[in-house]
Formats: sequence, C-alpha cells, structure tokens
Amino acid sequence: MDYVRACKRTRTAERGNEELRASSSALEAAWNSQRLRSGDFVGAAEEEQSGMQVNQYTPGGVLRQAWLQLGKNRTLREGLDGQARSLDILACVSAAMRLEQVDFARHQLDHIVAERSCPVIAKFYDCTPMRIAFGKLQQQLVPHARFPVKIDQQWKSVTLDVFLSKSPGRQRSTLRYGVMELLAQGATCHYMTKDNMFAGFRLFCRPRILQGATGSCIYSATETENKDWSEPDKQTPKHHSASHVFASPRMKTIV
Repeated sequence: MDYVRACKRTRTAERGNEELRASSSALEAAWNSQRLRSGDFVGAAEEEQSGMQVNQYTPGGVLRQAWLQLGKNRTLREGLDGQARSLDILACVSAAMRLEQVDFARHQLDHIVAERSCPVIAKFYDCTPMRIAFGKLQQQLVPHARFPVKIDQQWKSVTLDVFLSKSPGRQRSTLRYGVMELLAQGATCHYMTKDNMFAGFRLFCRPRILQGATGSCIYSATETENKDWSEPDKQTPKHHSASHVFASPRMKTIV
C-alpha cells in the first residue's frame, strides 16, 4: 500500500505539471519564436533543435534577424538576442533565397516547355551611379570607379588616372570611396496554360556593381542573372533556347 500511495502521489504531481505546461504552452511558443539562440528556448526541445549547441543560431531566429535589417535596420546589438554578425546573417539568407529562386524558375520553365506554351519573359533594369565604400574589394573596384575633381571651376566625375593626375598628393592605396554604377533589375514571365488561363510570376534579381554603364556591361549582367532565360550557350539545354526581341532601350523581351 505504501508503494501504491507513492505511485498515486507521483501521478498527481505529473498531472499537475502537465496542466501547468498546457497552460503555458502558448507563452512558451511566443517566447521561443522570437529567440535567436537555441539555448534561450524554454520547455521541451523541439525536433529541429536536436543536436544543436546552446549558442547555435536557429533557422527562425536567423530569418527574423535578417528581416530586421530591412528598412530602418533595427538589428539588435545588445540584450538577449544581440549579435554582431548582421552582414553574415543577411548574406546567408540572401544566398539561400537566391538558390531557392533558381530552382523555382527552372521548375517553372520546365513546366512551360512540357506544356508547349509560349512564354513572354521581360527583363527590366536601371543603372544608377552611387558613391560606395570599397572595403575589402578595393583592389577590384578602384580601377573602374569614378572620382570627383574640380576642373575649370566645375566638379566633374573622372576616371582613376585623371583623378590621380589632378591630385598629386593622393595615392591609389588610400582611396576608400568612389562612384560606381549600381544596376537594379528584375524579370517577369507570362504565358498561357493549356486551359487558356493567363499565368505568370516575377523574380527578384540581385543588384550588381558594373564596370561601367555601357551596353555590353548591362547586357552581360542581365544575361548572367538568370541563365535559364538567357542567350543559349554550351551549358544551356536546347529546349531553353530562345530568340531575343528588343522592345525599348530599357526593356528586353524574350519570345
């Protein structure tokens, strides 16, 4: 009977713990969904946390930190979820999104080809000069950057050689900022399904720094962004080849 009473007390305590966990499950879920590190979770470990170290970043926490950097950049530097790897997190999420989008676009294009539909792919872009910090890419960017120089009482944007000739005291290794061409671009695809329904989707393209705003540089940047939609080469499947029709200086349509 002593053993039976002990089992009864244990079961009563377990039942009380279960009721307490059930009442706090919503609070635990809300808390855990905001945490960056696995060791800051409360309650029983989830399946995705198995084998994770206490300081290891969770997938949901990484996505949330990347989202905070957009717009007003509300990245947390201190506190429970503080971190100093903002650029690493943003680059990681951006690369993952890029790879997922490439697979999505390739799958959609294969589906269009299988249905023998005629896609209309539009690539749109705009090149804007912008002052940037070279950082670790100084050696690669400096030769193609432009710099402000006052010539005949007017400020002009000149190449590196002209800038150094007009500024004898400046050295190439000391240049930390310059004006580069920033290319923003996007792409859309529209087609008719076998059921005569108008369908389509849009892709997000990465910004690129160009050597110059020339036609060849812009053409190369737009072609290499989505290789499955671009000029056929040796590595492109034959069923992905397409002819090009230029509709306007800033709009290129593939038919």
